[in-house]
Amino acid sequence: MRPFFGTLLLLCGLGCIASLVSKEGRLLASGQRTEGVVEEVIEKHSRTTTDRVYDSKTGTTRYVKRGGGVTYDMMMRFTTAGGKSELTKISAMFYNVPKVGDKHPILYLASNPKVAKVESFRQLWAPMLVGLTVTTLSLGGAFWLLRRRKKPR
Repeated sequence: MRPFFGTLLLLCGLGCIASLVSKEGRLLASGQRTEGVVEEVIEKHSRTTTDRVYDSKTGTTRYVKRGGGVTYDMMMRFTTAGGKSELTKISAMFYNVPKVGDKHPILYLASNPKVAKVESFRQLWAPMLVGLTVTTLSLGGAFWLLRRRKKPR
């Protein structure tokens, strides 16, 4: 069973690397910088759950809603280096709610301006660091499991 898990972890790690390089890597390596303006904010709500909670002091049961967060997509307009105006949807995490008219630095691919992100640590580097950490742990676990298999017992 161990060889299967080692091989599976190895394939997952290699898949993560390929995904990172094809998405964030290309954008960071050859992306063009410009400034974008928020034209529309799209609010998305995640699913909430309802938990049943027993109150031992009163002997009653009540229902409490938990979870459910809000994320925002923005329709951003920016001008490419060639002077063409582009409108694209960008998902982003902010500490504050984005507003129509807000300006943000944008990084986009000249070959495909629809591939764009807000240029900030939270949008570009944080996902890549999480991905690299998961990849490193997957590859490390795979090599450890495969190496253990080859050792005599």
